[in-house]
Amino acid sequence: MKLREEAEAMSAALPQSETLLRRAGAEPSSFTHRLFLNFGREENTWMDPSWGRSGRRLECTLDVEFLSDGGLRTSPSIRLRGGFDSLPIGGASYEIESKKNNILFRIETKGSENYTNLGDVSIPEGCFIACQGWIGGDPRKNPDNSSVREGIITVRQRGWHTGFFRMENRIAGVCKLRVINEKLSQ
Repeated sequence: MKLREEAEAMSAALPQSETLLRRAGAEPSSFTHRLFLNFGREENTWMDPSWGRSGRRLECTLDVEFLSDGGLRTSPSIRLRGGFDSLPIGGASYEIESKKNNILFRIETKGSENYTNLGDVSIPEGCFIACQGWIGGDPRKNPDNSSVREGIITVRQRGWHTGFFRMENRIAGVCKLRVINEKLSQ
């Protein structure tokens, strides 16, 4: 019993989650969603042939909250490698495509190329789009309407695969959106 009492005392001495949330620049919410991002080589991608050649994957998460004014609040950074690293984001937005039954997340990053220990998979600099199937409705009123199937992550890059230099969408991984019951700081 002494170990349990010591553990409870240590837990009580830690700052409360709302204090941590204020430091992180977020506020507590009634529910949040977690966007699971899994970057790596996919079939039929036009990414550079050396990108993701090893077959390794870069798994990361981003917590999001749908606001009443139609905006999107996110955690300040993408958590890489189970939270051991983080990648700051410049901004994020979402859009529901009702005709295609998709929810699109546009996320701006400075890229993860400076993380040399991640191998041959990196998050490209600029904007990437995570597209997840969506059954429909307002995400605040129907929080669990995302598809159980994985969506795709695309990046917009200059390419030459058609013989012309042009901007093209390239598949950079897969994603899933899930409802969670924890605060944005975790």
